[in-house]
Amino acid sequence: MKIGVLGKPFFARKLVKELRNWQIDTEFIESYPIRYDSIRKALNSDIIHFIFSPTVFLDGLVMVILLKLFGKRIIVTWIGDDTLFAAKRKGYIYSRIGARLIDVNIALTKWLAEDLDRLRIGDYAICPLPIYMDIREYDLPGEFAVSIYLPEARFFKFYGGEICERIIDYFEKVHFIILTKDRNVMKKRPNTEFLEYTDDMNGVYRKTTVLLRIPKHDGLSNMVLEALSVGRYVIYSYPLEGCIYAKTFDDIKYHLKRLLKNPRLEPNINGRDFFQKNYNKPLLTQRLIKIYNSVLSSKKDLLRLISDPKSQ
Repeated sequence: MKIGVLGKPFFARKLVKELRNWQIDTEFIESYPIRYDSIRKALNSDIIHFIFSPTVFLDGLVMVILLKLFGKRIIVTWIGDDTLFAAKRKGYIYSRIGARLIDVNIALTKWLAEDLDRLRIGDYAICPLPIYMDIREYDLPGEFAVSIYLPEARFFKFYGGEICERIIDYFEKVHFIILTKDRNVMKKRPNTEFLEYTDDMNGVYRKTTVLLRIPKHDGLSNMVLEALSVGRYVIYSYPLEGCIYAKTFDDIKYHLKRLLKNPRLEPNINGRDFFQKNYNKPLLTQRLIKIYNSVLSSKKDLLRLISDPKSQ
């Protein structure tokens, strides 16, 4: 079995690395823009696994059609922003056509599965990808600190930047770590520290008590899983077990006050246990390999037995 992984390079390369650790013959294939070399490499694989749906755009749909003409099995993992593109008029039309060509669609979590239901894209499995960073476990830091991911100024509103600014100004004695590629994403304040998101986040989580992540739309954030894995508290705009669900300024303020009032705050053990039970890499990788095997054997009726939606 050989797997060709295409799509978002950051995620696709991580998946290739993880599958190779399990002795799965896997190759990363550049997929955008469409090139002869990409098609040629893909033809050497038994399964083509896209990380990000190619069918939300016309050129991606064309690539899927070409691969199916050569008899390739195709799996698509929807990661979050692709469902937003598919909800637009052209993206919806392309995705409806593509849905007839894709062997299996995968949703990272149940709220993305709900997006696929609304898009009338069926025959999906729920399977998170084992691509988060492995973080060393540290005790909670001596200084209470909140980490916030705000990648660039153009995504400021999408990631809840306005609410985050209000929270930073309200808790003026709390240390906030802003993870960004753009130092101009917001005005620097005395209680803010700007750090660049890197492939080694150990230094960040070692200084973090709470991860605040409140985007308007999200897949299953690797940062959320990483923070849970080391017992950090996570305030998240999605109802994921182990996290604190909050979307508004008042709700976030309430939960931060509650945590700050605890003079002997212990790590988020419930969140860490939930992560270890449901999202450890061996579990997720084995689940994905089962999907590959079921696609090759055409036993698609097994797909819905692979994951337990209640745990997502």
